[in-house]
Amino acid sequence: MMYTRKGIKVTDGIIKNGNKYGYMVDCCCNRCGGAGWGPWFQDGGICYACRGSGGHHKKFVQLYTEDQLAKLNERSEQRRIQKEAEREAIRGAIREQALEHYNQIIQRAEPFAAENSFIRNMLDTLHSGKYTRLSAKQEIALHKAVETQEALKQQEDVPIGDAPKGKQTVSGIILSVKNIENRFGIQTKMLVRLDNQATVYGTAGKALFEQVSCTAESEDFFNDQDYNGAYNASYRVRFVGVRIKFDADFEPSNDKNHAFFKRPTKLSVLPATGATPCEQ
Repeated sequence: MMYTRKGIKVTDGIIKNGNKYGYMVDCCCNRCGGAGWGPWFQDGGICYACRGSGGHHKKFVQLYTEDQLAKLNERSEQRRIQKEAEREAIRGAIREQALEHYNQIIQRAEPFAAENSFIRNMLDTLHSGKYTRLSAKQEIALHKAVETQEALKQQEDVPIGDAPKGKQTVSGIILSVKNIENRFGIQTKMLVRLDNQATVYGTAGKALFEQVSCTAESEDFFNDQDYNGAYNASYRVRFVGVRIKFDADFEPSNDKNHAFFKRPTKLSVLPATGATPCEQ
């Protein structure tokens, strides 16, 4: 009984070619399918692979006995296992180098993995071995997220003061940014933790994006969101943790440590965050 290399049994048309057994098959040009021409218009439509001949020819396909096929499959499996072991060794070495490269940031980030999904996802990416390196933007974003969490942790034991009332000038760190759809359209809202640890919530205003980023990329923030308020994570990372100062009208809430604000003006990014305010 004879078999093809793929294990298909062949019973008819078997011939001997030297010391090998096989059968003949009709072949043709793989570009035009044997027609000699195609839908292209160069050279009057003549196939440029076979020059119009169709490339018709006979091809000898070798056949194997059951024992020969078993030996071939065994050798093929051994080569596959050996190559996979070599690839895994290379991947392991690269993974170890990557973990060593990111060792410092990993140690700083691990305490915040449970409470911050972005940090958790970045650490999972490094530990999984699927991706051995972070992109430059991911690495910058991870450092910034860790620095934000470290700053927030340092402020946890600080007593929370009263939220502002009326027209006041305040400064603080942005905790979150999201979009809200209302009768005025889609508005960007932000939650800010003030220096006295009180929180305020209100409209961010376009000045925030002009101050945080001087490039046209910041303008895309308004166009890269859906009506459920979802937005690209890179924008969230960019604004969260930024320290700002602004004037606004504040209205107290039921919680003395929280207030709502409207009509923010004179917004500026404080240099302590590392962000560079735009030149007006």
